[in-house]
Amino acid sequence: ARTAIEAAPPRAPAALPPAPDSVKATDGIYESRVEVRWWGEDLDAIVYRIYRGGALISVASSDDDLYLDLSSQVHPGQVYNYCVRVEDMTSQLSDPECDNGSRIIFAPFGVTASDGDFDGYVDITWTDVSSIEQGYRIRRNGTLINSTPANARMYQDTNAVVGTKYEYSVAAYDADGYVSVAHVDSGWQGPILPPIDVSASDG
Repeated sequence: ARTAIEAAPPRAPAALPPAPDSVKATDGIYESRVEVRWWGEDLDAIVYRIYRGGALISVASSDDDLYLDLSSQVHPGQVYNYCVRVEDMTSQLSDPECDNGSRIIFAPFGVTASDGDFDGYVDITWTDVSSIEQGYRIRRNGTLINSTPANARMYQDTNAVVGTKYEYSVAAYDADGYVSVAHVDSGWQGPILPPIDVSASDG
């Protein structure tokens, strides 16, 4: 009689490696990058795989715990989802651990509009703190009135109506047209003053 050959039991699937802990992406802190950090101590990692929006963007060594996303595809003011996965010695990938991150254009600081100090214009000044701006956009009561070159720190509105108070806003913008938060101040143009100490000779 034939002896039945028993089939070997199926192998259990290999357990996935643990995911990295505490994945954190910076939120609007830097102009030039998004920093992605994770905690990988005691993980059996060969490499870490870093993803943005579901797409693989980098592979880091097992000694790394930081990735700098300097890509020009990351635009200021837009939020991106970053994930990190562990790859172990058997090429198994962990579940992703994720966090949202973004970069920023620094807004001008200390926007000030003059209050009747000048009789031909309103003087708008600010501190330039951005290193990536293409220029600044100036709005009067919400309407764009002009743009300046990069590194500008002032603008004179010569079209203001004397004595009319306006709200001026200044925002930085980059080469792709992305705009910072706008800072505002109110100001007005002073009247044209008559000359003083006028004298004429007597004959």
